[in-house]
Formats: sequence, structure tokens, C-alpha cells
Amino acid sequence: MRLTILFAVAVVGAVRTASACSCVPPQPVKVELKRADAVFQGTVVSIDPIASPDASTSGDGRLAVTFDVARVWKGDISKRFILNSVSPHVGMCELDFAVGDRWVIYANGRDGQMYSGLCTRSHRVDGKKPSPDLRALGVGKRAKPVETP
Repeated sequence: MRLTILFAVAVVGAVRTASACSCVPPQPVKVELKRADAVFQGTVVSIDPIASPDASTSGDGRLAVTFDVARVWKGDISKRFILNSVSPHVGMCELDFAVGDRWVIYANGRDGQMYSGLCTRSHRVDGKKPSPDLRALGVGKRAKPVETP
């Protein structure tokens, strides 16, 4: 009986759940600032599905997240900025955006679009605990005004 219990504990302890997203821990702020194409702080103002290039489908789950940008540390960022979710598989490596949330975003460009995801230093900023990134990044600059046609 005792041997059965030990075996059961050993088997349960050895089983690990698979993570859908596996990330290397982020580097210090200054290193990630150099690696990113854009770094900014902003508030989410809208979240919209990205239409599929194939009109017969409803999209692949990616999102376009629009920010009202407050501060910029790197990149050519306007006051209204659209960030695309990084993965076509919702929930795997996505950031959990909600309208009204403030974020510090580390983004990279690909195919003329900017992306960010769970495996970056991007993080939600709340008033309860200060962001160590904001201290390390410093004051930053204002976002460019939105161009009107």
C-alpha cells in the first residue's frame, strides 16, 4: 500500500502541463529598449478583430489594438497608434488588453505592421504599484500629433 502511494506521488509529481507559450525571460529595460523598434506608454481606446485577407473567412483571431499614446521612448509613434496582436492563435502568447487599461509597450515591426506579445517587456501599468520600467526609461517624449487628411 505504501509503495502504491509513493508511486502515485512520483507519477503525479513528474507530470507537467504544457504551456502554450514559452518565453525566455526578458532582458533588462535598456537591453530590451535597444532590441525593440518602438517603446511607448498608452491607454487602450479600442480593440478590433483584424479581417482575414480571404473574404470567405472571418479572420484568424488577431486583434488591432488602438492606443492613445502618452509617452514615447523609441520609434516614430503618433498620438493614436494601432498595434497588432502577435499570434494568429488567440490566447497563446497574447497580451490581455482591455479598453481603458494603461500599458508600456515594447513592439517590433514586420511587414509594415507593429506587433507585441507576451514574450516582451510589455506590461499593464496600474496606479497600485509603480512600473520599474517607467523609472528606468525616464521621461520620454510626447507622441507625434495625429495627421489629418
